Amino acid sequence: MEIPKEAMEALSEAARDKLPVADLEFLGASSRALSLLDDAGIVSMDQLLAKDREQLSEIPSLGKKSIDGIIGTLCIYHKLDELRAATQANLQQLYKSCGISAEIAANFTKEPEE
Repeated sequence: MEIPKEAMEALSEAARDKLPVADLEFLGASSRALSLLDDAGIVSMDQLLAKDREQLSEIPSLGKKSIDGIIGTLCIYHKLDELRAATQANLQQLYKSCGISAEIAANFTKEPEE
């Protein structure tokens, strides 16, 4: 299993943001595999995406099944990113069709302040 080109392009945004690899656990990546990546010094998405399958297979105790799981999780991450983008576009269309101005719609989509 390889990461599709479109997924790699979308994942590059996560890499630019240096998101932690540990975040992938929430999408189903095994904690064991993520721990092995951490032990190998791979702690951010940019570090993970810089590795190919062969380089990952050189990590002690990280087998084919774990690598397939990591790649599958990266594909899920990409699909969620696509879904988020599509949802935002659909929301904008919905707001427009309901006569809600862009300024008011922006209030609905703001991230909560901490």
